Amino acid sequence: GYNVNIATLNGANAVSLNKATPLFNACYSGNPALVSLILMHSSTHNPAHLLNSPLHEAAKRGHTACVELLLSHGVDVNTEIPSRGTALYSACESKSKDCVERLLILGADVQCGRGLDTPLHAACRVGGAKEVEVLLEHGADRNSKNCEGKYPLELTTNEDIKHLFRTAATCSLSQLCRWSIRRSLGQKGLKQTRMLGLPHILHNYLLFL
Repeated sequence: GYNVNIATLNGANAVSLNKATPLFNACYSGNPALVSLILMHSSTHNPAHLLNSPLHEAAKRGHTACVELLLSHGVDVNTEIPSRGTALYSACESKSKDCVERLLILGADVQCGRGLDTPLHAACRVGGAKEVEVLLEHGADRNSKNCEGKYPLELTTNEDIKHLFRTAATCSLSQLCRWSIRRSLGQKGLKQTRMLGLPHILHNYLLFL
C-alpha cells in the first residue's frame, strides 16, 4: 500500500523532525518492498542518532524480511545502541522468535545484548521460551552474569524456560566447532563460506541449513 515517487528518494537519507528516516519508517511499518527501494537509493544504512535504528525497529516488530534486506546491504548485525542494545536483544525483548533465529543464522553474536545483559537474559526476563530455545541451540552461555550479578535463569518464573535449562543436552564437539567457526568468520565471513571449499554437508551444517 505505498505509492512511492522515485524522485523523492533523492532524499532517502533525510531525517524528519522526530529523527526518523524514510528507511526507519519503512522498517517500522514492515514493508520490505519499500525497504528494498530505499536501500537502492540510500548512501547510508546506519542510524542517524543513538536512540534507535532501522534494524533494531524491524527486529523488535518481527519484520524478518526487512531484517534480511538490511543485513544483505551491509548493516552491522551486532551494532549496539546504548538504550536498546543489539538488534538480537531487541528481538528477544519483544519475543520475535523468527527474527531471533534469522539474526543468529546471519551472524549475530549470541552473547551481545545490552552491556552485560545478554539476549538470553532478555528472553528469560520476558518469558520467551521459544526464543530461549533458539538461543541455547546457538550456544548462548547459561552461566553469564549481568551487571546485577544475575544469571539468566534467575530472571524468570516461566516453567517452560526452567524445563529447557534442565533438559538442555550437553553440547557435542560438532556443535562447539560450529559455534567457534561461526564466531571466527563473523557476519561478513559467513557470506563467503562457499570459498572455503567445504563438503556440501559440512557447509550446510555450518550455516544451519
